[in-house]
Amino acid sequence: MKSKFLVFGSLLALAACNNGAPEGQVVASVNGEEITRAELNAELKGIKTDSKVDAKTVQNAVLDRMISQRLVVQAAKQEQIDKSQDYILASRKSNEAILTQLFARKVTSGLRTPYDNDVRAFIAANPWRFAQRQVIVVDQIRAEAASVQQSWVAQSNSMDAVAATLTAHGIQFQRGRATVDSATLDGPTFEKLGKLAPGQPFAVKQDQLVLLSAILSRQPAPLDSTTSHDLAMQLLQKQNSEVALQNRFKALKKSAKIEYQPGFSAPKTGA
Repeated sequence: MKSKFLVFGSLLALAACNNGAPEGQVVASVNGEEITRAELNAELKGIKTDSKVDAKTVQNAVLDRMISQRLVVQAAKQEQIDKSQDYILASRKSNEAILTQLFARKVTSGLRTPYDNDVRAFIAANPWRFAQRQVIVVDQIRAEAASVQQSWVAQSNSMDAVAATLTAHGIQFQRGRATVDSATLDGPTFEKLGKLAPGQPFAVKQDQLVLLSAILSRQPAPLDSTTSHDLAMQLLQKQNSEVALQNRFKALKKSAKIEYQPGFSAPKTGA
């Protein structure tokens, strides 16, 4: 009998703790749902604040925002929005993006830091990014890639001609000056730009956009040895990470069993 009273007393004490103010790793609770210190710290990580702003003020503001979001989420669940097809699809897409990012981080975390010999060789092989770096000013038109035909650019000898063609076809676009850093270009692209006649339009696809440009001027902007070394290190690490991820993906795809419904298939090689 005594042991029963002890157990019952422990349960009462636990219940009393749970009904009290948040403590320890729990910084707040919203209708009984906890917000932990780890969650708060994760939110605070991505916030840049002025050194003059009190840290406690920022912390409380972020916590208040998290509480507001938690209230909205709870209301959405009461409305059973989390059971809807839209939520299920969006949630799956979001989870896959997070897992992809974390997987990439794990694959690349064990890569060695490039040796100095690797860095020097990279600098020597990519002079347009370092000692021969240029800042290139261009006259540029931005338009949706799907609406622009490559032949329009090839047949135009000036940006005014490109703009006139786009206007004639009812294509919306934005035009203005832009700056291109040669350090951001790959070898073939930089070589292609060097062969263009003055004012000759060229096209570069960027996601869903096509950038139609013509070079207005080139300004030499060589990097010093220290900056070159640091940039080369970053570019090499990025390059090595991309290669590691591509190799891992190829291995995954090779070992996977992928089946298609009739009418669907993998893209043809070279497509």
